[in-house]
Amino acid sequence: MHREQLPESWLKLVRSQETMPAVEEEASYPYSEYYWKAVACVLLSGRVRARQEDGQPNRSELDRFCKEANFNQHYFAGIARCLVANGAVDASFGAYRRGANLAQLVG
Repeated sequence: MHREQLPESWLKLVRSQETMPAVEEEASYPYSEYYWKAVACVLLSGRVRARQEDGQPNRSELDRFCKEANFNQHYFAGIARCLVANGAVDASFGAYRRGANLAQLVG
């Protein structure tokens, strides 16, 4: 595969720039801390019910709610799975209830 050389003006610009050390802080997402609580509240409110067989959120209800609330459906589903696996939310009998570890999440 033939690789083209960059124009000399670009190379000159790149060489003239000072390098800076990378920031070692973790990237901060503005609502990530509250998103877990919001998903737990939605599950416990009954807006999105659990599937009987595995306790995962009902996909059609999840899609409908996320579209109305402007939430990312895949992120919501992933957090719901984590909440169920962590024991913060109990998914029994097709409905979500408070789990033993919910107090740790709410803090």
